Amino acid sequence: MRDTISDAATTLLRRANNDYGTDDLVQRFGEAHKKPTGGLSLRQLMDDYLADPSVTRGEKTLLSYRIVFDAIEELMGPDKLVRDVNRADCTRVRALLQTIPKNARKVYPGKSLQDAARLAKIDGKPLMSVGTINSYLINQSSLFNWAVKEELADRNPAADLQLADPVKDKNKPVPLGDLPKLFQMPLYTGCVDDENGYRRLSRLATGASTRNADRYFEERCTSPSH
Repeated sequence: MRDTISDAATTLLRRANNDYGTDDLVQRFGEAHKKPTGGLSLRQLMDDYLADPSVTRGEKTLLSYRIVFDAIEELMGPDKLVRDVNRADCTRVRALLQTIPKNARKVYPGKSLQDAARLAKIDGKPLMSVGTINSYLINQSSLFNWAVKEELADRNPAADLQLADPVKDKNKPVPLGDLPKLFQMPLYTGCVDDENGYRRLSRLATGASTRNADRYFEERCTSPSH
């Protein structure tokens, strides 16, 4: 206690003389109560994730991680701590992926992804499809899911960032409530001379298998009311 009081007096005197160097008091108490630093970096996380012995990944799978991991390193920095990554960081990765051209590494070899995106805009190069972008976003989410599982992160900041895919949306079946209006069109009224067309439409509208669509067709086209 006496030593502590003496050290405190010394510290106050040094501060009064504008001396802010490390002293015995700071070393004794300041360091002990200093907020702990450190943790796993993003680069370490990505290396550990791909090296996980519980998962077998082929060469193509490993290559599929290259673009999104490069985007993460470019935008967040390889030394950023995993626990410091937030939702905004992952959203920036998504925004970059939306501007990257197809086969970016081949079209612009040696360029960063951000430079490739800028050049692609100037050169009018076609961009990656929504499906491809979503596959990378799923990989990003899988990375942070693994970090949570390994207790390296408290949450997954990259969850549910996928884009709406217009190609997939086109294949969604027509709501059943809209079918009566659809089948009242002149082309399908009575199913006259257009059996195949009716079957094709019923499969598209209901999302049914061929057998179910044919059953639907028979019920619609062979009943007395038709």
